[in-house]
Amino acid sequence: MSSPLIIRLGETGEVFQKRISSGVHVNRQPAGINFYALDWDREPYAWVRFVQGDHSLDIHHVNGAQTSEDLEVFNDEVFTEWTVHALLDPKQEIQHEEAAARIHKLLRAAMDTGWKQYVDGGDPRLRGQARLSMVLEGSAWVGLDARHEPSLQDWMKIPDRTPWKLCVEGAFMEVSFTRKALSKSDAGKAVYLMKFNI
Repeated sequence: MSSPLIIRLGETGEVFQKRISSGVHVNRQPAGINFYALDWDREPYAWVRFVQGDHSLDIHHVNGAQTSEDLEVFNDEVFTEWTVHALLDPKQEIQHEEAAARIHKLLRAAMDTGWKQYVDGGDPRLRGQARLSMVLEGSAWVGLDARHEPSLQDWMKIPDRTPWKLCVEGAFMEVSFTRKALSKSDAGKAVYLMKFNI
């Protein structure tokens, strides 16, 4: 894809469909809830840009994006969340060290453009290794410190779907990954499936 597909919060399904002329699958439910999905099941995968005010985030190798609206409750309902799925590498399998480096590069790029970490109200305000230690002790829900790059040994212990939590201009995002090993003979590689809940 030579140019990014723009997604944003606060847009109606009608406006979104007019702006994105093709590829949008709509599932209209009798209760007034409409589900919108875009899928790319093979290369070339999509390049998606999430825009919030003056800030944006580019997500590459996207293989799916979903959102919804509830017109039964609110006639002027807008998109209030997006879920974006992506491959960390379009060739799929990647070395664990390289995966960690790429994910932290993405997080740093987001924070360099204005995204900030956030901590849920009741969560402990720990940083760095202290926060990682809490995650590894069974509290993955507290999330990871985006500024902390763990050792490879600790990286391999991080449970799937453990989030990094960021926010900008009223938009909240959780970034997480799931590992899938394709080869039992090469434990140093895996497919990294990224998930962005915005």
